[in-house]
Amino acid sequence: MRKATMIIFALLLTCQSIPALARDDEKATLAMPASTKTHHWYVVVCSSRADEVVLQAGGSEDDNAVFAKWHQRDGQKRFPLPSGIQARTKVYVRMSIPDGKFQTEACVGYDGYAKKAFRFDNKNQNNKVSMDDNDASCACR
Repeated sequence: MRKATMIIFALLLTCQSIPALARDDEKATLAMPASTKTHHWYVVVCSSRADEVVLQAGGSEDDNAVFAKWHQRDGQKRFPLPSGIQARTKVYVRMSIPDGKFQTEACVGYDGYAKKAFRFDNKNQNNKVSMDDNDASCACR
């Protein structure tokens, strides 16, 4: 009788803990951000004598938009590309200096690896960049 009581008691505890575990799993799932956006593509402005560098990105030369502006006075150097192109294997990136004629160096990266170096001192530079590219000449990452 005592053994049967212990088995019933164990079953009751198990049955009560299963819904609790399910609720804990639901909490864990809900606790995670609904949109865990990973920024694979990004631009790092390594250095510039310009006050501002305008960053544009998109799928092509005809399909891109300004997504950020780097300012000399701000501390931010790394800018994720727009979420709409993060899943692409190739992106189009354009950087421009409104005033022109200031040496600027920047790198386009993908998952922590330098993919394309930008070095320019004229009005702008643009490039198509593939996630398969590797550019060891990038001054920063």
